[in-house]
Amino acid sequence: VAESSNNSFTTATTLTLGQSTAGKLTSGSNFFQFKTGNSYRNKVIIKWTPVNTSFKAIINLYNAKRERVEQKYNPSGDALEYAFFAKPNTTYFIEVKPYQSSQGDYELNVLLEAFKAQASTEKEPNNTSEVATFLRFDQPMSGLIEPNQRDIDFFEVQVDANKSAFIVEVTPVSP
Repeated sequence: VAESSNNSFTTATTLTLGQSTAGKLTSGSNFFQFKTGNSYRNKVIIKWTPVNTSFKAIINLYNAKRERVEQKYNPSGDALEYAFFAKPNTTYFIEVKPYQSSQGDYELNVLLEAFKAQASTEKEPNNTSEVATFLRFDQPMSGLIEPNQRDIDFFEVQVDANKSAFIVEVTPVSP
């Protein structure tokens, strides 16, 4: 159980990706670190689950430079889950700290999914508006445009007549 020896970046507990780690927070913060593999892109999923829903925490994610890149908290005592695309061979830190003086036991799990890149030779059919890929609003889509490749893709969406606007989000995952 990670409790008091991992209360800073320098004493962070090293996580084994894919294995749950039990933790206990009584004061201060607990720090954990993990390193991604050498795959071009890794999808990291952080799952934090309190043993008791009265335990509320703030989860901070830091990059290798120890700069906070994300913060999540659970004022309702629910489990937290956060996913992001990580750089290869990079160390990240997770800080678990109490929300409003809360304390308790929790479980932390960090999963790593290799991003499935497509072949470098374009094979998808959506290179013109006539053969655009249809996107559903309730279903996320991921793809890859490789560096130094000229690749223009077309997508089709059907807009609900009762909606005045919609948002299409593109998340770059370049190093």
